[in-house]
Amino acid sequence: ANALGSTVMQTGQVVGPLLAGALIPVIGLPELYLIDALALCVTVWAVYNLPSLPPLAGTEKRRAGVREIAAGFRYISLHKVLLLSFLADIIAMVLGMPRALFPQLAAQTYRSYGEGLALGLLFAAIPIGAVLGGLFSGTFSRARRHGWMVIGAVVAWGAAITGFGLSGNLWVAAAFLALAGVADMVSMVFRGAILLSAATDEMRGRMQGVFTVVVAGGPRLADVLHGTAGSAFGPRTAVAGGGLLVVAVMLTLAAATPALRRYRI
Repeated sequence: ANALGSTVMQTGQVVGPLLAGALIPVIGLPELYLIDALALCVTVWAVYNLPSLPPLAGTEKRRAGVREIAAGFRYISLHKVLLLSFLADIIAMVLGMPRALFPQLAAQTYRSYGEGLALGLLFAAIPIGAVLGGLFSGTFSRARRHGWMVIGAVVAWGAAITGFGLSGNLWVAAAFLALAGVADMVSMVFRGAILLSAATDEMRGRMQGVFTVVVAGGPRLADVLHGTAGSAFGPRTAVAGGGLLVVAVMLTLAAATPALRRYRI
């Protein structure tokens, strides 16, 4: 279920920009934004009409959304495996998500391929890899050492991002980003499995709230860090350095905290 949901999400991230890019010269940008807003209204309507999920018997009364998320963070701080799985995601996204540098790389490093083509390919490569990872998720779904799968996936992400930063060829760079997308999908699936198995039934909703905060906030912090590092050292150096930091920090965390290494189902 985790793999299917992630695959659908990543497919949207591939198809959406490609479809929008093709329709902008035909329909126009304002009209596309109107269509997007109407489609979002349909999504809200569909979610509103989902069947209700009654709370489990004996669960405490629900509090406001922000307090629920705060309770989720407190719960994570008391459960080491959950905390480490979230830290692994933060390491990968904050230190190794170079999306803010894609426009500069397209305009400078890969401009001989055409800036538009380069920019579109860079943005699409990670979701394409994630979709491929989701389609072949059955090859690793039988794994029982979920902790090691998360560690390996984050290290693979960092290595792929490093390769992307070192590559001066657009197609090789896109291939490295696609590999990073596969690694991200593997990490996402097994982190989700850890969340579902390690958290109690009444806390899973709060864990999803924390998960949303981390997933939404991590890349934004990465934009700031990579933009700053790119200005100081150049975009390719910043990207490669971020990837190496992901590998080093993740391996250090894995060595220092056996709880994640030993986690299995």
